[in-house]
Amino acid sequence: ELAKLPPEITKNLYVSNVRHIFEKIKIEMGYSFKEISRRLGLLHKPKWFTLGIIPLSLFVQFLQTFQLEEVVFDGVKIGVRGSPYKLPAIFKLTPPFMRLLGYFVAEGNYTGNYNLALTNEDEEILKDMRNSITECLDTFITESRIQGKSTQLIFGGKLIYLLFRFVLRIPEGAKEKRLPDIVFNVDRRLLKEFLSAYLTGDGTICKKKNKKEVWVRFITLSEFLKSQLCYLLSMNGIRITIQHPEYMRTLPDGRRAKVSDWRINVYGQRNLSRLRELAVFIDNRQQIIDNFLKENLRSRDKTWELERIKEIKETEPSHPFVYDIMLEGSGEWQQHTFFAGDGILIHNCCNWLISHDGLPEIFGDKYEPEEIVRIAEENNCKIISHTYTEPTVYYEFAYEVARLAHKKGMLNTFVTNGYMNLNPLKKIAKYLDAATVDFKASDDPEFLIKYSSVPSNEPVFEFLKGLKKHKIHVEITNLIVPKIGENLKQFRKLVEWIIENLGAETPFHVLRFHPDYKLTDIPVTPVETLEKFIEEAKKLGLKYVYIGNVPGHEYENTYCPNCGEVLIERTGFWVNKVNLDKDRCRKCGEKIHIVV
Repeated sequence: ELAKLPPEITKNLYVSNVRHIFEKIKIEMGYSFKEISRRLGLLHKPKWFTLGIIPLSLFVQFLQTFQLEEVVFDGVKIGVRGSPYKLPAIFKLTPPFMRLLGYFVAEGNYTGNYNLALTNEDEEILKDMRNSITECLDTFITESRIQGKSTQLIFGGKLIYLLFRFVLRIPEGAKEKRLPDIVFNVDRRLLKEFLSAYLTGDGTICKKKNKKEVWVRFITLSEFLKSQLCYLLSMNGIRITIQHPEYMRTLPDGRRAKVSDWRINVYGQRNLSRLRELAVFIDNRQQIIDNFLKENLRSRDKTWELERIKEIKETEPSHPFVYDIMLEGSGEWQQHTFFAGDGILIHNCCNWLISHDGLPEIFGDKYEPEEIVRIAEENNCKIISHTYTEPTVYYEFAYEVARLAHKKGMLNTFVTNGYMNLNPLKKIAKYLDAATVDFKASDDPEFLIKYSSVPSNEPVFEFLKGLKKHKIHVEITNLIVPKIGENLKQFRKLVEWIIENLGAETPFHVLRFHPDYKLTDIPVTPVETLEKFIEEAKKLGLKYVYIGNVPGHEYENTYCPNCGEVLIERTGFWVNKVNLDKDRCRKCGEKIHIVV
């Protein structure tokens, strides 16, 4: 690998203990050492052959020219002229080296003069770093204090710098860091050494305040490393969530600046158990994880967790449950409960951190329906909206909240995917005042199957008719996705259905897509595209059309369909001005289908 680098980088590198290789060339080719030099066009230097020491670039030239069937590199060393330190030509991947590599990817940097540095505050971790260096590398170690707190271990030299920087291809700079390719090709024992050191350096333990939940978080500034680590964890059956926050931070020079990082979270007893098989904190933080897992194991009968579905099939009910589901495990069906998520698998779900976490440590607090209504009343709320999680998932709870809220004079709304059956709709209709039904890509069948796992939206249209029948206020949102979900013909078809079945007065929101969850490779929807769809909807006859997810756009406002006057001026979630005389336009007197 070193020989592939430009000559100016490998200058002064040499190999030693190669006399046996020269002897092999001499015997197999039948040439004298002098003839070998001549055939390579080199000035003959007998000491190369007698001492077995030669510049690296020339040694590679020898091997390429004479093509030996088998070369034994045992004992061959690579060194730098003027340095006492050497590396074996065949560098074995040992547990100490993989651990050192993990520390360097997490905590290391290149310092100049071909040196490397590791920085940490914890003496236990520093001791392990020192041991890792001395056990696998022939090098020096010097130490210095950073800002009176952390200790920096300096080691390396040119040869080790070239090994890390060019052979293992670990870039300079925290934002450019990446996992070495060898990490994806080592056995599990060596992988655990690497990831344990990396976790110890770039990982942290998080606790929910006043709760017993514990989770592990990896933190990195490198987007590429984030993707590699996510792949590595997922490949080993560990479910994760990813966050990319921006925040203000005080820099070493005292300035405040906006920074961002990538946070990979591992939640839940099952995932933390799997992580423990793959990586552990080398310091005493691991005891926190072990205690959590031990405690969680004791109270398992009091907890729940999600299972991957292995098989769903029609069968005669063997137990008095709604679903018969084949789950991997001990067969103790009493411990399993089927959970439908938010009802639809949305690839671009913008709330995926709370809706697709797939784990029991969901942030939130437990409330009874009576408490929800009481809190709403105390805060002078006029409407309770059931959103983010599909309301039909917790239908009984939502029903009771809606019933109690009506008694207190509050209104109830659902934000829903529209897959509620007509019987539960009929039951809750007297307490449900409004519903917003979400469409993706204008109900494009190909998009729904590929990106939402929905075979048909026909139940949604039946649900919408049911809302109309029960005189529940309906609004429609429609997400326009660039490239894969902006079919204008399908959009017209949806708008025409709305006008025919729900009425031209139905509020219609065209939403801007932004990359999230599993659709991060699609760009945000251009505003011009949204405006094109809005104009098309108006042309077809819809009277109240809006653009969503574009704060400050003029189509956040409500306009009079007759004279075009601004009736309600909005910015984001805020109403700036209302220009109505009860339910009529103040300018032309047009009756407006709106209640303020």
